[in-house]
Amino acid sequence: MKNGFKYYPLIGGGLEGAYKRPLTPARDSKGNAFKISTFCLETFAPGTYRLLAKHPTTINTYYYFDIRCPHCNCKLEPITQAKDERVLPMYACTVCGK
Repeated sequence: MKNGFKYYPLIGGGLEGAYKRPLTPARDSKGNAFKISTFCLETFAPGTYRLLAKHPTTINTYYYFDIRCPHCNCKLEPITQAKDERVLPMYACTVCGK
């Protein structure tokens, strides 16, 4: 991962796929993560993750997501708002901070 970022593709389960579990980080780019899923987590700073969307997305789509930490599987909590329709809120793990 040349740029220092990791991209975790998210797979969904539960009601309408709202339960999001990260997979092993994709190699090299978010483009590779988007080959697997329409949503992924981008991380650089430990414990913080930015939700990214492959296609333009509204708050009605991601507001009810239950996104899990790639390290401890606890629920990630939103800490910022979305920047636009593809760069969605930033989340943090309040349990492990990784």
